[in-house]
Order: sequence, then structure tokens, then C-alpha cells
Amino acid sequence: MPNTKPWWEEASDGAGKEDNGSNDRSARCHAGATAALCIRDQLDSLLDEAARAKLSARETLILLSEREIAPKDHRRIEMALKLAHFSAVKELAGFDFEAQAQPSIDPKQIRDLAASRWIANGKNVLLLGPPG
Repeated sequence: MPNTKPWWEEASDGAGKEDNGSNDRSARCHAGATAALCIRDQLDSLLDEAARAKLSARETLILLSEREIAPKDHRRIEMALKLAHFSAVKELAGFDFEAQAQPSIDPKQIRDLAASRWIANGKNVLLLGPPG
């Protein structure tokens, strides 16, 4: 029968290798050393999630990295919005195209621009007209 253990449990089997408790402490230590506070607090559940999804070592590291970076990005964006002192934060989803003051605005074109496909295609966007 093939070995179905996740890669992090395989490393803890056999003679001369660390036991699971030691691996767990080591992983927590490394997570703390890199200031990965979110990962450290969720390490067991994230590794269980990776095992259930049968992720490779690379995919597991990507999962852990994404889970660590996402809250930091969210906090960074919140802080930037606070520092900008906008009178109101508005999103495109809340824009009423029916009651708009510019009838020449095409809602489909605006949503297409918002999808940012023009970036992936290496195109430029130039918006002309008065502000507001």
C-alpha cells in the first residue's frame, strides 16, 4: 500500500528522526522567528487543511504564505486609506450608473476597465475629461 501520509508527517517517521511533537515545536519556532504570527496561531489547522486537500510541500508553503500575507495586505490598505483622509471611501460596486451625472459613461466599459485585463495585456488607459 502506498504511503498516504502528508510530507510533514513522513519526515517524522523512522529512526534518527524527530518525533511529531518536536517537529511541531520546530515549526512553531520557525514561524515565530519570521514574525509569522497568523500562521503560528493557525499552524495545526492549516496543516490539516493541506493534508485533506493532499497538497504537495510547495502548495502547502504557498497556502501558508497566502494566509500570512492576506491579513498584512488588508491592514496595509486600511492604514493607507486612513492616512489619505478621504472624506468618503467609495467603491465601483456602489456607483449608481442610472442616476449618474455623465450620461456618456458606459457602465460595461467601466466594469471592463475595473477588471484590469488591460494590465495583463500590456495596454495603456488614458482617461480624459474634467475631474469629478
